[in-house]
Amino acid sequence: MDNMDSSDALRRAEQRAGATLALGGVRIALAVIWLVFVLSLLLPHSGSVASWQVLGFQPAAQEVLIKIPEIVFLLLATAAVGVFGGLVALTQRTVLANVAFLLTGMALFSSLLGLWMRLQSAEVQGTPGIGAALYVQVAMVIAQLVCLSLVVFARSPEQLNAQRIRLEAARKLDTVGLAQQEASSEAIAMQEENPLLIDDRRARAKLRHQDGTA
Repeated sequence: MDNMDSSDALRRAEQRAGATLALGGVRIALAVIWLVFVLSLLLPHSGSVASWQVLGFQPAAQEVLIKIPEIVFLLLATAAVGVFGGLVALTQRTVLANVAFLLTGMALFSSLLGLWMRLQSAEVQGTPGIGAALYVQVAMVIAQLVCLSLVVFARSPEQLNAQRIRLEAARKLDTVGLAQQEASSEAIAMQEENPLLIDDRRARAKLRHQDGTA
């Protein structure tokens, strides 16, 4: 029972170690990415329409014929970088980093459609082309995806140390269990080979046979 409790405690310690990330310099990079992205919302998305106006569904955004893929990109990028990216830099929580990584990948994919639709609108409908904000935001999405990939798939030193301790404890338990099993097997073998026990079993069997025939 004590061995099971110890193994569970070591496993929980490893899980606690994996609940946070060792960001190091990546934390500063994420903070810079977050700041640049937030400031980019003030820049023109297309023509004279700023990104915050597109994000807020302002009437001015309809003047340059903002397409749905552009809105989807801006919403995903804001959630990925503006919300979860900032939270990861603040808390270093693994679960938030995983969500941010997923949303950042989705934002990067949607950016391809958004850029293509903006170029098509400029060529076909004569609307303003790609603004500075869109370029900056795509760059920040790519930068955050690279930063998160460096830490999401890595294991922190604390997590590696907790795993090492758990594996060493498991090996010790296996060694003790094997020794106990060998000792038990030897004891059983000795009992079976003991002539006194063999004679005693024969005597008991003879006595039961006599009782049965009486």
